[in-house]
Amino acid sequence: MSGGTYKPLQDTDLEKIHHAALEILATVGIAEATPEVIELATECGCILSDVGRLCFPKALIEDVLTKAANEYVVHSRNSTHDDLHVGDYRVHYATSGEAVTIFEFDTKTYRPSTLLDLYDACRLVDKLEYIHQFGQTVIPTEISDLDEHDFNVAYALVCGTEKPFEMTFNRAQNIKGAVQMFDMVLGGEGRFAEKPFCTFGGCPIVSPLRFAKENLDVLVESSR
Repeated sequence: MSGGTYKPLQDTDLEKIHHAALEILATVGIAEATPEVIELATECGCILSDVGRLCFPKALIEDVLTKAANEYVVHSRNSTHDDLHVGDYRVHYATSGEAVTIFEFDTKTYRPSTLLDLYDACRLVDKLEYIHQFGQTVIPTEISDLDEHDFNVAYALVCGTEKPFEMTFNRAQNIKGAVQMFDMVLGGEGRFAEKPFCTFGGCPIVSPLRFAKENLDVLVESSR
């Protein structure tokens, strides 16, 4: 599906936003970076301010944007589903949300969401032609242990759909184990890196301009 026609902002407006963002990152910076991120970032040219905020020089950001991939592919595991070619003016639709409740149609009431609800939503998306990727719709609220939570979500999604999917992690240390699981699904070590069918999401920034440690750790680990 091709897009690119919806432009609520003029090019001049986008330029103003871009330059304002560059100015804020260079002069205000982001607080509460982890020691690992500070080390990695300062080695590349970032500056730790007198008040402990990590500042990103404009030239560095522009250089990173120039080198960043314009396109990438998230693979399906079944030829009946299309691979997700992200880039250019292509438009794809995905679910999302990570809700903590499910609405029961028959009783018109809400209840806590479960792992089975997540799997059922995944199975539904697997059969819906115009949903191209599954993004985690609900949280399995019955699983309180964060490690069990991460691995059960990964297992439910890989069992629930052969379309590309997206998930998040509570702990960065669980990414390696999930990748090992995905390698097993594809038949051997290193297969997932060759044809990744899952993307790892997260929000490493919280207001006002601070890093969120857990998600920042996930971001660093997933980039490896």
